Amino acid sequence: MRVFKINQNRLTSHYDTYATMQDILNFKGQVGPKGKLVERSISLFREIPEERTCADAQIPIEYCVCARFSKPKLSPSLDNYLGMVLRAKVAAIIKPHRAKCADLSLGSVENILEETNTGKTAKKDVRTFRVTIMTTPGNALFEATIDFIKSKNTASVVGEVARTNMYRGQADCMETVQMRRYCYCKNLIKH
Repeated sequence: MRVFKINQNRLTSHYDTYATMQDILNFKGQVGPKGKLVERSISLFREIPEERTCADAQIPIEYCVCARFSKPKLSPSLDNYLGMVLRAKVAAIIKPHRAKCADLSLGSVENILEETNTGKTAKKDVRTFRVTIMTTPGNALFEATIDFIKSKNTASVVGEVARTNMYRGQADCMETVQMRRYCYCKNLIKH
């Protein structure tokens, strides 16, 4: 009970639930040693480290409830650059299907939020943003997490790109559900 009370305010994931079920199946009547940060899954019968971060638990940043974001004041050039980085990632995803999918242009940068975590979880040379763009044709809304490396003045998408609005009727030329999220079928473009 002592370990459960300690763990109730610690960062856990479904991997930890799985490890707990494994412990129940193989229960030997004793509590294991305190969990280590390098462990992906830690049984809830063991103490979860207080300083555990989403990265330690292998939780992607886009699903990390510990991340705090706020609206930053960015220059228009950085704002546009982050939008173009996300558009380029979407273009790379649909590139193998360019015979059927239209080339998407950046219509607008809809929203940018910056991660405001400080302390142990903060990365010193990296600014992390959650960026939402609209592409044309089709007015698709895409969202992703982007890391901007200050010393190199470069950015890259971290994790998956999510489609956040409906695409019904825009991607019927694609066979897989995965690709329908990104594709705007060329046959829909009016010449």
